[in-house]
Order: sequence, then structure tokens, then C-alpha cells
Amino acid sequence: MRALARWRSAIFCSALFAAEVAQPTPVARSCVALPDSRCKATAPDGKLVVKGGQWITACPPNPYSYGPETDHVCRQIAQCTTAGAFGPFIQAVSDSCTQKSFEGYYGLDGMTFGILDWTQTNLGTVLQQFQRRNRERYTQIFGPVGIPMKDGCVDPKWACDANRNGYLNCDPTFRAAFKRGLAEPDFKKAQLDFAIKSFNQRIGKAKALGLESEYGNVAMAVLLNQFHCKATDLLAACSSKGDEKSRVDCILDQYIAHKCRVPQKDGSSERRRVEAIREAFEHRPAVTLAPVSASAVEACITSWAQ
Repeated sequence: MRALARWRSAIFCSALFAAEVAQPTPVARSCVALPDSRCKATAPDGKLVVKGGQWITACPPNPYSYGPETDHVCRQIAQCTTAGAFGPFIQAVSDSCTQKSFEGYYGLDGMTFGILDWTQTNLGTVLQQFQRRNRERYTQIFGPVGIPMKDGCVDPKWACDANRNGYLNCDPTFRAAFKRGLAEPDFKKAQLDFAIKSFNQRIGKAKALGLESEYGNVAMAVLLNQFHCKATDLLAACSSKGDEKSRVDCILDQYIAHKCRVPQKDGSSERRRVEAIREAFEHRPAVTLAPVSASAVEACITSWAQ
């Protein structure tokens, strides 16, 4: 009987261990943030400047400093079949991992950082997720900075004021700590958690348009960043096309024609984004969209170093 009890105990412990190992990546809880429009100002109300129609900080790097020339963490995800639809998404939205980086950090909009070019509106959520991933390293890196917290998140008023005054890119102490944090594997994992959550939210909007293919849903998820057109209008303009791929190709052409990303410019931004989407799917088989496993995406990464 004792042997049987020990056997049952061993089985239970093994099952419990397996369950712990199989736990999915924790999902980031969104922190409250004030809108970017309230957190950007020139003198005398703030210290940002406007150059070429863009809000930037007075200090460099500006406007673009993407980190490494090619982000190797991003590239591992993009080339990994088990990453599912998130692979072509991250490839396309980052322009083959060359225009966005897990270590990117510069002064556009006061502060822009990370693999999806987040701003101060996302700062609290990403830092909170880093705490969940590794509270000890978070405290070691950001504790000396003295970031005000509220309800477990960065105080949104502080983040807004700091952004308006260029602190988040220009203050030497904060910048040194943030750059150190960006290089941390657990900070990159926190970004990945939030990037997958953002991806799933965009996919939810894309699926609401009635798209079923991986190509169609990922294409729309990429386009929905800085999207200044009505998706339903583009869809209606392409409704007479035959299969879904033909309709999505038509939507991409309409996106360029209507300058849906940067309406006031020449359309080159839209053309490059569409090219990036088509490149991401050039050698990818046509499949129906399947759910993305966060743990499977993380498993694609064998090295978090750049």
C-alpha cells in the first residue's frame, strides 16, 4: 500500500511539474495611460520640437535609431514555422526586422521604443510585464530611477509629463536605465508578451471583416497600424474580386492609392508596407488563420542577444 501511495504521489508530482512547465506565457495587463495628444507640447508648455511634421525631442537620437541593423530576435521569430501567423506579421510590420527592434529607442513622439514602436501610452504596461517576468532585475535596473507607481503601474500623469518635457529620451539617468533594460532577455520577453497581445487584438479587428486566410488577416493586422482609411470602404471596393487572396491584393492596392498610412505624403510609406507584406508571404503556403501560441513563439528564440 505504501508503495502504491508513493507511486501515486510520484505520478501526481510529475503531472503537477508538467502542468507548471506547460504554463502559457503570462498575458500583459494593460495599464492606464493618458493619450499621446495630451502628452506632446512645445515651449512653454513642454520641451518637444516639431520638425518635418513630426514631434521629436530636442536631444538625439532623432528621429530614428532602430537599434541593431537587423534585429536577430525578430529574425528568429520571422523564420520560425511554429510562430504561426505571428511570424509573417512581425516580419512585415518591421520591414524584415530592419525598421523596428526589441532594442530600438529614440525620441519620436517624445519616446518611441521596442519591437512595435511603442510610445509612453504603452510604457506602463511593458514595464509592468517586465516586473512580472523578473521583479529582481526590474528593481536592479529601474529602482534607482525612482519611477512613480500607481496601482502597480507607472503613474500615467508622470509618464505624460515626462514625455511632454523630453525626459523619457533625454534624461541621462532614465535613458541609461532604459537602454540597459532593453538589452535584458526578460524585458524582450515582456515586449513579446505585449506584442502578441497587440497582434491578437488586431487580428480580432481583421476577422470582423470576414477574412479567413492567414494572408488576409495578417495583411490587415499590419495595415491597422497608423491606418487613416475605413477598412470597410476598401473591402467594399474590392468585393467584386474572386477569391479572398484576390480581394486582399486589391485591398493592398487600394491602401496605396488612398495613402492610408501617411495621407499628406507621396505614398512611398504605403508602397513599402505593402511590399513588406507580400515579401513575408512570398514563399508561405496559403492556409486558414490558426490561433497563435505565445509559448510556441517564445520557443522559437534560441538566443535573446543581438
